[in-house]
Amino acid sequence: PITAAGVSVEAAVSRRVALAGQDGLRGRALLFGDLYPRWQDYTQTTLITRIGYDRQTASDALTVGPSFDLGTLGSALLYRAWGVNGEWTHRLSPRTQLKLEGNYRHYAYPLRGYRAQDGDQADLFLTGWSLMPGGLTLIAGGDWVDKGADAPVDAWRQYGARLGIGKTLGRSASLVLLGAARRRDYGGYSPLFEAKRRDREQVLT
Repeated sequence: PITAAGVSVEAAVSRRVALAGQDGLRGRALLFGDLYPRWQDYTQTTLITRIGYDRQTASDALTVGPSFDLGTLGSALLYRAWGVNGEWTHRLSPRTQLKLEGNYRHYAYPLRGYRAQDGDQADLFLTGWSLMPGGLTLIAGGDWVDKGADAPVDAWRQYGARLGIGKTLGRSASLVLLGAARRRDYGGYSPLFEAKRRDREQVLT
């Protein structure tokens, strides 16, 4: 086993330029990753960029446009992915919101050992928030991901569910407890596992 101290980083920027009426253009970028100074080959970072048409009303917000993602492993480019992103947020009530996000991307892996993972990926994420008494926020949602690849053994489909609760602490801080469960089914027989691979994951953050 390898143990190493590392640093997790996350940064985001968002900008909206208003056009006529309720229309606008929105650009966003999110950078996150895990850095290991003494084991740099295991450092991973991800950059997600979105830009597109944005429309906002009193109860709805809609954003549609192209996307471009980059992933790195160590000092090398792990993948690049062009695609399209769409998001719709609807206010069900003054205390409850619902968000639906969909993506379709084509992944290309330049590294020789990862090229079998080239292919298209489609995903859907549904999330709801509801403000509760006492400054609590209830969070729940589900997700679906379909990853294609040239070889069925490298293709998979994933289903997941999320449930959490958040607590506002004063004016500038909050605490969130979130649990998630996911199942991933691979498309082909794996000689390594001598079966069709099926993964299950539970995460508590």
